[in-house]
Amino acid sequence: MSENNEIIENCIERWNADDSFSKKMLESYPAWIGQMTEQMREIIEIQLDLFDYYSHKVVNSSLKKLHEQLQAMKSVSFQNTIYSVLPQKSGCVNSGIYYLLEYKEINAISKHVVYSSFPDAAKNLPFVENIVFVDDICGSGKTFISFVDKNKELLIGKNVCSVVL
Repeated sequence: MSENNEIIENCIERWNADDSFSKKMLESYPAWIGQMTEQMREIIEIQLDLFDYYSHKVVNSSLKKLHEQLQAMKSVSFQNTIYSVLPQKSGCVNSGIYYLLEYKEINAISKHVVYSSFPDAAKNLPFVENIVFVDDICGSGKTFISFVDKNKELLIGKNVCSVVL
């Protein structure tokens, strides 16, 4: 086994990946890295050691566990709950929508309580006790804090949760 394959095989093992992406990576990495200068190879190897890849299987497992943890919260009853993503300032759909849809499917959540846009969900808020926002990333949290601040009148008296991978 070449040193290149060993690096990728270690990554795949660490990532617990067994999908087509990791298999393609294992096959194509030696040719790809072979085009790099020695200095670039060293940088890439350092980056790979720090890089985490989450396969579809791992993401789905995490979404299931996060939902179970959310349901285990004693203060939250999920009978009057809606699920949505934080809207982008531009109004465009963001990557969180894909995770919201996966979350819905994996956890057998009714399509009647899942909204691709919070403004669409807002019309049902008088009947809602809990709002769960599903997203793929939370950097500094500023977007979420700003959203809550701008919508505090709608959110007062609601349990607001964020499920983030």
